[in-house]
Amino acid sequence: MCEKQTLSPILWDPRGFLLPVQRATNSVNKGSEVVGLKSKEFAVLTVFSTSTSLTDKSETKIVAIDSHVGIAITGRKTDAHVIDEYLKVECKKYKYYFGKPYPVNRLVAELGNTMFRNSQRISCQPFEVGILFAGYDEGGSHIYQVMPSGEYFNCKAMVIGGRSQTVRNYLESNLECFLTSTKEDIICDAIRAINWEIPGEKQSHLNIAIVGENQKFELLSGKDVATYEKKCRGCESVEDSIQCYSQIS
Repeated sequence: MCEKQTLSPILWDPRGFLLPVQRATNSVNKGSEVVGLKSKEFAVLTVFSTSTSLTDKSETKIVAIDSHVGIAITGRKTDAHVIDEYLKVECKKYKYYFGKPYPVNRLVAELGNTMFRNSQRISCQPFEVGILFAGYDEGGSHIYQVMPSGEYFNCKAMVIGGRSQTVRNYLESNLECFLTSTKEDIICDAIRAINWEIPGEKQSHLNIAIVGENQKFELLSGKDVATYEKKCRGCESVEDSIQCYSQIS
């Protein structure tokens, strides 16, 4: 005899999962690959984009939220736009009231609570986006992951999106090396990480953003990315990063 299922739009499957949240998570897992990693002084985000323009909002996957924090998004574009506009407003409000930048951990928690409420309301659907935060504040550099369910995690390095398992294994095996990296080293590490699954992918353009000590959140120009990619080709391991970038001025 079969058990009756609830008719509420918030549906549970027999395993205990919320079906809308599960669908949103599956959508993120099929999205573009996004990599984030940090050293003690810098945090980097990198993602492949189909557009060469850094100002094309319809294709932008890395967004500067404030001078000290930015996000990389994979998943539904309309939901991503809603979230980045919400975060920008929250940062402006905090700076207006308190006269200082919004602490990254509190900003992430605020977004996580908002996304969680959406997953629990009958009138709403979960945001079908996965988000990586990169920021720098009084607590140092930060990489955070936020899931469609509203769960969030403080990470040393993380990859989200499709085809990410091999990259995740690479990041896990080199975590200790990332922590001592300089600015040039950590950018090289990020390039090598996102190319680990499909080296030399030419169908998309690589976008890289960095933030850190005395470094505002910046999306690197195509020329800068090309320069780093060229120098990074000779790196065969994380330990080679310093040698690979010794010629960069």
